[in-house]
Amino acid sequence: MIDIEAVMADFAVRQAQRQTQVVEEIQQLKSVILPRLQEAGIARVEIRFDGCGDSGAVEECACLDAAGGAIACPDVTLQEGEAHTADGAGSEQLPSLGQALEQLTYLALERHHPGWE
Repeated sequence: MIDIEAVMADFAVRQAQRQTQVVEEIQQLKSVILPRLQEAGIARVEIRFDGCGDSGAVEECACLDAAGGAIACPDVTLQEGEAHTADGAGSEQLPSLGQALEQLTYLALERHHPGWE
């Protein structure tokens, strides 16, 4: 017989651990992304997200200067040890700044809007 209270308690513990991990990942990404944006003269980033249907996706990351003019997102790869993502096969790959912005967006959605999909 399944002890539903034990299952729910275990689920709550795992959820709390995941939330702690998400907060840490957000802080790590911010510490890497923000200086790169400042170096490029980017004052604001607008991320367009489409949450229609059963899933959601980042549609565009628009970088803007202080006057609101569009700036291309710098084509830089983050350095080893700064930020990384698992590709599912156990190896780690270094993301570009644009990919790091997308990753930050999904983590923020998970943290602040669970069930965003």
